[in-house]
Formats: sequence, structure tokens, C-alpha cells
Amino acid sequence: ESPVMLVNHTGSFPRSSSNEGNLALGKPVFSPGYCTRPHGSVFPPDNLTDGRLNDSGVPGDWSFWLAPDSENGEFTVDLLQAAGISRISLQNTNNRGIDDRGTAAFEVFGSLDNKVFTPLLSGELPRVSKEDGPVYPFSDFTFELVETRYVKVVVTRHYQHRGRPADHPCQGGGLNEIRIFAK
Repeated sequence: ESPVMLVNHTGSFPRSSSNEGNLALGKPVFSPGYCTRPHGSVFPPDNLTDGRLNDSGVPGDWSFWLAPDSENGEFTVDLLQAAGISRISLQNTNNRGIDDRGTAAFEVFGSLDNKVFTPLLSGELPRVSKEDGPVYPFSDFTFELVETRYVKVVVTRHYQHRGRPADHPCQGGGLNEIRIFAK
């Protein structure tokens, strides 16, 4: 049975404009890998729950997560205790206007023990670019209420730089922020 999903790409869902009720805010995030650069810029998964939006930050302190080069990537948010959730809100990235990263398609899973994961939803995110303006939209996804502690997001397809070959190493998955809500 497929999870029920509602997608709102306009960012007009009023609840998505604030962190009120966001169970993910400040929670730990784990990932098998993330992008690092020789000049010191790092894009670790804990950026996903820091509340900083729209690809903000400075070298060495960016506000978004990027998968390792050439990878789609994945991460898991630990809510620190079981909670009923039924909505996830995601803000995409484009890697500071470079436009070589971002999540195109993804799957979300939930778990109480970080071992056995149950599918919650799959979806797609719109590409964001600096031409869209300084504020990137949040996309909301709803599903049946489920009790979970760990929320895993697996990027299944990422955006690539439009002017580079498909096998160029400097591209991959990425996301600016995840918000998780009871409803």
C-alpha cells in the first residue's frame, strides 16, 4: 500500500513558514557521508536541523547539507524519543547559487530502533536557483500518523549542473532544511 502524500511546492502552506512545532529543530542528524572541500568548507548533516535557511552562512559555516561528490546521499534525524509524526517539510538547496547540487527525488522512512525502517513516503522537490529570489520555498509532504524516533531521508535522484557532463564529480544530492511535525 502506497503512503498517502500531499505535496505543496508553492511554500504557501502557512504552517511551513515557522519552526513552531518542528520536532527536528536542533536534533542530531547522522549521514554516511557529506561533502568537504580542501579550502575548509564542510556541509555536514547537522546543518539540516539548525533552523538556518536559504543557503545562508559563510565558508566553514554553511547552513545546508551536501552529499559527497557524485552521490545522491542520505541522512537520518534522531528525534531523541518516539513521537507521532504525519508531516515533513523540506527546503531544497542549490549550493550557494552554483546550481550543482540539490534533491530532485527522495524516499522517507521511519524507525523506532534505527534498525528496522518502514517507508513513509516518496516525493520530488522543485529545483531552486538564485534567480528565484533570496527565499527558497518549503515543500510539505503529509502521510498517515506514525510513531517513530528516527526519520531517514534517502535521495534517489539529484540535480546536476546544467552546463557540466553527467559524470562530472562536483555534483550530488543536498538539502537546506528538514522540518518534522506531528500534523
